[in-house]
Amino acid sequence: MLLGQKRKEPAFGVDDNLNEKISLWQGDITTLEIDAIVNAGMLYVIMTRLLQKKALNLLTFNSHY
Repeated sequence: MLLGQKRKEPAFGVDDNLNEKISLWQGDITTLEIDAIVNAGMLYVIMTRLLQKKALNLLTFNSHY
């Protein structure tokens, strides 16, 4: 799909069971009685750094030939 194009149908179906288990929250997380908190922003940072390292390794490997 190209940037700016709208998807005609959802990429994934709706899972009502999963929707009861996962939610987005904006506010004071210290007041929540929950089992886990996932910081998506930090996950993005970690994955970006891992991909950068992998790309650098590939570029370094290819430059020896």
